[in-house]
Amino acid sequence: MALISVDELRIKVQYKYILAFTLFVLTLIHSLSGIYYEVYQLDYSHYKYIEPSSNWFLKNSADKDALTDLRTGNKYFLQGASQNIIFKKHVINYERYKSIVNPRVQKSPESSLRKISPYVILNTKLMSIQSDSWEEYNPYSVYMPRINENTRINKIYSDNNILIFKT
Repeated sequence: MALISVDELRIKVQYKYILAFTLFVLTLIHSLSGIYYEVYQLDYSHYKYIEPSSNWFLKNSADKDALTDLRTGNKYFLQGASQNIIFKKHVINYERYKSIVNPRVQKSPESSLRKISPYVILNTKLMSIQSDSWEEYNPYSVYMPRINENTRINKIYSDNNILIFKT
């Protein structure tokens, strides 16, 4: 039986640092991947409440085109894809959000809701409204009295979670 001497097991100092750094990076990546999975993994069954409104919209709207938040728009897109219908979403940004929640805001050409899309879909169940540029806004539920008095949009559907307006 051959024994390995201690000298043969010694690793050069520079390789020790490289090995230690590599193990540190791999441990960090492994740790962060668990956090990412917990925080960003969307459970689409949590968004089942959107299905009745999306089915209604996809069946009854002339244009399958709406201004909405990122999460709701993605769910409508997936629901449309399951029915072989192309849903075109226009995602909320600050100017568009302002036009919806504040009826007194001055209209500018880029914030005119009618020019953007024939429909606006609001998800009142969300705790924050996400745009596609990492911005988040207050929930629509905070501004419901203002939204209801907005004469630029006319409510055509409501189910306690989702409101659909014609622009």
